[in-house]
Amino acid sequence: MHAYSGPRKLTPTETRLVKQHLDANPVKGPVGVGDAKGLDALVAEHYEGRTDLTIYHVEGRQRWHYAQRSQRMIDNATELTAYPNKPCPPTCTPAKPFSGHGSGTWGTIAYAVKKGLKVNVIALDGTRPPSWAEQRQLTLI
Repeated sequence: MHAYSGPRKLTPTETRLVKQHLDANPVKGPVGVGDAKGLDALVAEHYEGRTDLTIYHVEGRQRWHYAQRSQRMIDNATELTAYPNKPCPPTCTPAKPFSGHGSGTWGTIAYAVKKGLKVNVIALDGTRPPSWAEQRQLTLI
């Protein structure tokens, strides 16, 4: 499953960039996304009508419920495309992806990296992802 993550609030420019990226990079297999406003709603609308779209619902109102929802989605995914619109908090890493860092998108990215998923980071604010989020292909000789 191809999962998506991003902010709950998008500017009109960010919305246009995400729509362009979704149009240019169609997903053929199953798609998963959260149930929040912003990026989640935009992706759900983009893939509306597909029988292989799964919307992951948060099961509570505490911050940890949102992290739990993201973890459920990533546990069922093989790839993540994420659209952060702010820099990664310095304390957010794959070792501690959801430790109250204030960015669910970066926490989801860190968790996906920890789980070994292919991760595509499309930074809407133009910032460079931390080194742990930059995946490199290794060649074995």
